Amino acid sequence: MRVVRMTIASPAADPLSALWNRLRQHRGTVSGKFAGGGNHRISDFRHYVGSALLNRDSIDCSSWEKTGLSNTAARKKEHRLETEISRIINTMPFLWISTDRSSKPAQLNQFIKRNAVALLSNYQRKFIYDPPSPHWLGHYCCEPAVRISGLWHSRGGGVPYNLRFLDYLEKLTRLIV
Repeated sequence: MRVVRMTIASPAADPLSALWNRLRQHRGTVSGKFAGGGNHRISDFRHYVGSALLNRDSIDCSSWEKTGLSNTAARKKEHRLETEISRIINTMPFLWISTDRSSKPAQLNQFIKRNAVALLSNYQRKFIYDPPSPHWLGHYCCEPAVRISGLWHSRGGGVPYNLRFLDYLEKLTRLIV
């Protein structure tokens, strides 16, 4: 098992609500007209996973890259792919770290995400400590940074991480153990 995605939820009156809303965008829909699917136009994670499926399985879906297109006909055409994306993402375990007790949770969220990506990314690394498996779906992603980094992220790799990040992470994880 390896970390392949980091995301943050904007602080809200109810922090858990913000987290679950963000995870829902990635997870996809449970009910409604396109139940089991989702919307890759509001989740770059879904977009990357979908592009990898399109490439790996040689699927033709001309509407996929049309970001401004979100009509019923396009959603219907994309539904089978969106359903497979939901299946894949929903098998991934996740862990969350709360920044609720921070005086500046939004800034701490950004700091943690930016530095976690910088630490875990293989982008522009001379030595790769934790490469993705040869069968990792991300190898087929349309975004070169995803393929190279080993993470479902297109930005943030190839930069040094701030050493203080590990101190913050240790303090936050002590609270949950």
